[in-house]
Amino acid sequence: MALAFKQSLFSATDKVLAAVSGGLDSVVMLDLLVELKKIKGFALSVAHLNHQIRGRTAGRDADWAESLAAKYGLPFHLGVKNVPALAAQFGWSLEDAGRRARYEFFLQEAGRHSYNTLALAHHADDQAETMLLRLLRGAAARGLSGIAEERTEQGVRIVRPLLAAAKLDILNYATEKKLVYHEDETNTDTAYTRNKLRWEILPLLKAINPNYQEGLRRTAEILRGDDEYLAVQARRVYAEVILAEDAGRIRLDAVALQNTPRAIARRVVRLAVEKLCGALDDISLSFVENFLDNGLTTLGVDGTGRLLVSK
Repeated sequence: MALAFKQSLFSATDKVLAAVSGGLDSVVMLDLLVELKKIKGFALSVAHLNHQIRGRTAGRDADWAESLAAKYGLPFHLGVKNVPALAAQFGWSLEDAGRRARYEFFLQEAGRHSYNTLALAHHADDQAETMLLRLLRGAAARGLSGIAEERTEQGVRIVRPLLAAAKLDILNYATEKKLVYHEDETNTDTAYTRNKLRWEILPLLKAINPNYQEGLRRTAEILRGDDEYLAVQARRVYAEVILAEDAGRIRLDAVALQNTPRAIARRVVRLAVEKLCGALDDISLSFVENFLDNGLTTLGVDGTGRLLVSK
């Protein structure tokens, strides 16, 4: 059967690490990668993270992922992270802690073993869920542009070859190929926000517009283009308004920022924060607005990595 799988994301010289949970999506992705490997000849390995959320079941999934790698004759990398402990320590939700733990492990393994490509099994339904969740929480163009098909982090290409594929098509492929997979029982637990959206809200949207995913895909594409343009303009303005930059401290021209369109000025402040902290995970819109509204000029980090602002 025809399944939207972007083969052009892979080349013969790639060393690919496939993130495999053992569920439907990642099992199908792995099978497709194995078939593509026969044609293109790239190196392929499997990675799995045990989140320690579901006790023996989590161990079962790890064993299953390892057996899949063995079935295909592929190297296997196993990681273990106590995700509930991470969530409690940093005040994150289990979903957020799990996502952070997965990326940390996969990128760490990619760097350690010289994989240049990390393959993830996100699909079109995931894209729709992500966009709607970000819309409900409040997001700008970058957030509402959804999941990127390809991006680079820590020198590793992160690719999602199934991003245009519908969940139903993935299921049909698995059925046709008689693939065996294990589903995480928490995927149906509507106590999790994403699951509530998936099982209760999205069916209503589909009843209103059966092609809602395509509409969201077009919206994401438009917003991604807008975001890329604004990012270029923000970098240009940043170079014009920066007064001083050294280790742990950036000083900006407050007057020039206040005369800059707010959409660009916000991005300039976020760019400065990203240069200082390396990430924007905990930077809220209210933080940026406060910086601009109060004519602040200086951003810095202290010895503990805490972000500081002043005039």
